[in-house]
Amino acid sequence: QSPGDGVGGGGGGGGGSEAAAPPPSSTALSPERQRELLQLAAVGAAAGFASGMFGIGGGVVITPALCLLTDMPHTCVLGTTLASMVPPSLVSAATHAQMGNVVAAAVAPLLAGSAIGAFATAQLALQMPEEPLQWGFALFLVAMGGHKLYSLRGRA
Repeated sequence: QSPGDGVGGGGGGGGGSEAAAPPPSSTALSPERQRELLQLAAVGAAAGFASGMFGIGGGVVITPALCLLTDMPHTCVLGTTLASMVPPSLVSAATHAQMGNVVAAAVAPLLAGSAIGAFATAQLALQMPEEPLQWGFALFLVAMGGHKLYSLRGRA
């Protein structure tokens, strides 16, 4: 598809030269691309909500959505998810810090551990076949959800 696909532009009427019609804009988006961008923006909004409300978002909202809505390879889903979560993480962290909800002494060790773990496992994920990564992710979500539900039993 060319960038101008799906954008109208009829040659406008009368006599003379066909060169009078402007070329399709290279910035015009096809309806399919517009729909895709709106879906991704909705996923981003859901992730932002989940991030602000529950401290989650990328792995729980964006990763599954990208797997379902796009044909990205799983390694690209992971990289895209991680890159897209940097700004909302910073905004949420700043908001919580202003409200006094950040335990500063815990931040440095968590940062160090998560940076080391993310680097090591990102290298591993790049070498693994896609299907085991997807199964592992799904099982992780089920286990975490089950654990949370178990911990809430009898509290209603």
